[in-house]
Amino acid sequence: MRQLGKQDVATTLDAQMSLPYSFAVALSAGRASPAEYEDRWFHDDRVRDLVSRISIVADAQLGDESPKEVEVVTRGGQRLAGSAPFAKGHPRNPLSEQEIAEKFEQLASPVLRPEGAARVRAAVRSLEDAPSLEPLMAALSVHS
Repeated sequence: MRQLGKQDVATTLDAQMSLPYSFAVALSAGRASPAEYEDRWFHDDRVRDLVSRISIVADAQLGDESPKEVEVVTRGGQRLAGSAPFAKGHPRNPLSEQEIAEKFEQLASPVLRPEGAARVRAAVRSLEDAPSLEPLMAALSVHS
C-alpha cells in the first residue's frame, strides 16, 4: 500500500508506482502507455479528480498467486468488477508477439526514432542467422 497507493504524483516515477494514477490515466486517456506518464498528465484535471476517488484496499489473505481483482462503483451505484489470475506479462499470462512489438516501439521510438527502432527490431529478428552481433550493435547506435 505504501509503495503503490500514492495519490499525489509529481514525477514519472511517482506515476509509474501509483495504482490510483495508473487507473485514472487509463480511464481518461483510454490507455496507460509511456506517453501517459509524462508531466502534462500529472496536472490534468480529469486525471486528478479520478485519482482522488480511487481507493486501493489490500487483502492480507491474498498471496502472490491469488487473482488480481478490481471493482468500480459508478456515480449511480452500479458495481463493475473484474479479475485476472495473473497480470499481463506474467510468465503464466505472457504478452503476445504483437504486444511485445508494440511495447518495444513505444519505448524505443522516442530514443531511436521510428526508423531506428525498425532497424533494431529487424536485427533482433535475424539474430539466429546473423554471423555476429555487429548488425544489432549497429542498429542500437543512436548515431546510425
